[in-house]
Amino acid sequence: MPNLVGTKILGAEASDMYVLRMENASVIRSAAQTVYINMSSLKIQGLAEESHANAIRKEIEKFRGYLREWVASFEKDEFEDEWGLFK
Repeated sequence: MPNLVGTKILGAEASDMYVLRMENASVIRSAAQTVYINMSSLKIQGLAEESHANAIRKEIEKFRGYLREWVASFEKDEFEDEWGLFK
């Protein structure tokens, strides 16, 4: 996830296109959710310590706040999203 997230943040910051920035933010959100779910699964299976699972969940929750703040800074432009996801 770290390489994917970093790449998507850099890609979004390199572009002023709202749709591209939102698309990258969506990929980042999906990656974070995958880590969160996988950590829960590992804990349930007894393959991860409770303290480790809680630490990762806590960091993802903190990251969620940063992501929300970052996305709120995106400015809508004149380009349309052909898929209709980001209006």
